[in-house]
Amino acid sequence: MTYQEKIIKVCKDGKWHASYEFICKRTPYGWIGSSGDREARKLIAQGLLQREWASNIKNCKFPNNIKCFKYVNNNRQKNNRSNRQTD
Repeated sequence: MTYQEKIIKVCKDGKWHASYEFICKRTPYGWIGSSGDREARKLIAQGLLQREWASNIKNCKFPNNIKCFKYVNNNRQKNNRSNRQTD
């Protein structure tokens, strides 16, 4: 399983995850090494994850200067792509 697959599985719980949770961490799906945050940024570029500063998330448990990631529902992503193509 790739780092990206592991990151997606972790994020599918619908919660916000701090960026440092994907650097040199053991997950239920296996180890994510030092390039985990880079792989998460690639997933953001692909539209599979959403990124937000903790300071902009209501009731966030992380410090304000932390970037957080959240899984984007695939159905919403597909709808957004089809809307862009028809515009």
